[in-house]
Amino acid sequence: MHTEDYLAVFRSRQQATAFWMNLQNAKIESVMISSPAPLSRGCGISVRFDRAAFDQVRRVGGWQRMSAFDGFFYYDVKLRRYLRL
Repeated sequence: MHTEDYLAVFRSRQQATAFWMNLQNAKIESVMISSPAPLSRGCGISVRFDRAAFDQVRRVGGWQRMSAFDGFFYYDVKLRRYLRL
């Protein structure tokens, strides 16, 4: 995990894919990844994107309407764990 990245974590592969496609359509660079073990829920898929794009992601992602959305997270190097935004 890059320390400059954020993760959107989902409990549904279908909703993770839909979210990723929304970001692709909005030209926001992102990638689908296997969720890190501490964040793995349900399907174990997350969408990784650069933290600089967070405001854009929140505006166009459609995550508000997704029942399987579990939250946005980042890795805190000092604490050595994932934190919810």
